[in-house]
Amino acid sequence: MEGGNHEDARGMITFFNSFDLESFKRLYVFDIKSTHAVRAWQGHKIEAKAFIVVEGEVELAWVEVDDFESPSNDLLAESVQLSASKPQVKIIPGGFANGFKAISSKAKVLVLSDKSLDSSLKDDFRFDPALWFSWDKK
Repeated sequence: MEGGNHEDARGMITFFNSFDLESFKRLYVFDIKSTHAVRAWQGHKIEAKAFIVVEGEVELAWVEVDDFESPSNDLLAESVQLSASKPQVKIIPGGFANGFKAISSKAKVLVLSDKSLDSSLKDDFRFDPALWFSWDKK
């Protein structure tokens, strides 16, 4: 989902006017200071998340998990580069694992969740960052 920017003498506003926030319950921000750290893979059977880069640029990847207890090693991940200079929202639904890595030396990612923290923690699955995607390919 594309967002937009408007700039005038007072500054710039970034907006996502068509993004419906009704289903989201909480938000948090990752402040990433290194292009070496990979935050992956975190999966949820039911929780959906929305990702918005508010500073810098990141590579966001996601993969549909076939078995949360013992996933296949050969699942195919997809990815997109998200940048604060081109506002976008990427929603990752339940049933997927996601991860990201900063491309720029400083990046901030705002994440919205459709579940409470308690519900999220009960639906949290972590996987080896080296699975499914080459984070250093770009």
